[in-house]
Amino acid sequence: MVINRKELIAGLITKARGFRFCGPGDDPDEQTAVTSGYHYLVTQFKRLVSPILSEPAASRLNLIEVEINNIYSAYEAKAELDALLPDIEDALEVADTAATRTPIPRAAFAGDDCKFARQAIEEARKSVSEQDGRPHPMVGAVVVKNGKFLSAAHRGEEPGNHAEFLALEKKLSEAAVAGATVYTTLEPCTTRNHPKIPCVARIIERKVARVVIGMLDPDKRIRGLGQQKLRDANIVTDFFPHDLMTEVEDLNREFRRFCEKVSSPESQMDSRRSFSQARYEEWRKLDEEMRASTRAMGYAFESHNVYRPGDPRNDPGAAIQRGHDALRSRILIADALKKTGVFEKWDELVLYAVSAREPRERGQRGAPTPLGYDLRAKEFMDELGRVAREDLGA
Repeated sequence: MVINRKELIAGLITKARGFRFCGPGDDPDEQTAVTSGYHYLVTQFKRLVSPILSEPAASRLNLIEVEINNIYSAYEAKAELDALLPDIEDALEVADTAATRTPIPRAAFAGDDCKFARQAIEEARKSVSEQDGRPHPMVGAVVVKNGKFLSAAHRGEEPGNHAEFLALEKKLSEAAVAGATVYTTLEPCTTRNHPKIPCVARIIERKVARVVIGMLDPDKRIRGLGQQKLRDANIVTDFFPHDLMTEVEDLNREFRRFCEKVSSPESQMDSRRSFSQARYEEWRKLDEEMRASTRAMGYAFESHNVYRPGDPRNDPGAAIQRGHDALRSRILIADALKKTGVFEKWDELVLYAVSAREPRERGQRGAPTPLGYDLRAKEFMDELGRVAREDLGA
């Protein structure tokens, strides 16, 4: 079988454009899956696409990084990668397809393969799901070396543990499994919550030679990533025969429906709404904090003002610090703020408020006044509101 590099890259582009992101307030496990999946996607772009790009475009691509469990780094990486996709498509059109064809060997499916694949399916039927209110896959794994059975395990055989982990680490921790074949009903996972290690990493670490898969992960965000990572480690991958794959898919029909639902356009729209709502909340909180800060800064113009030092409600100095912190601690709207003159206007307002306490000679003109401050504070808040409306598309 021969896979064309152009087809692989085109598939990556499609996956990048359809990749489903979650919001920063969503389930931590979902954020881990998203960041890990997008990290691996970016890695594949670097590996396959960099050689055909111009030097400037390749440099931009190689600078893109995604931190696992940092959803905001994934948002930034997506913006950078999306900006590069037109360059990648142009490079793909002019690339020499014939020179980039990569042969990928496939192992023949022998008679014993069917026996061990069937055994993995029977093991999967014993799976015990977590009691968290959502469907989980039924997974069985069988380890074989030189045609001899070594171990078998199923998901949840020990609470919270995956089948491959149990078969390789719990039951064969002292055995030499280098060169073995693992039969697993589901594509091995590429992400686990710390300190757990993904099944793909364990398979690679134990120097397994071949992995036979019953079904790719039905979650579109990470489908195929496990198989690709195994192939990158020079591990041969194969699939159960058609009839056994059908049986595995039927066994996992509830889990497949669940994955299709969370990958649906409606679910993606809900996720986008969640992200938009989070941005709106950041703007709302910033507006609230800056109004309180500018109001308290106005006490600098009251000569008889008695305030508690450090209290941001009426201490001008503390109010200035509160405003500084509020402006510079934003996450989702940080870029929108940086692209405007909000920070400069804030600095001007602070200088005006601070100068109210500076000593002046009698009759000196140009002294700051409460009215002048109020006008400048209103201009600042109006500008902040304008930037917020523009960012939110209102």
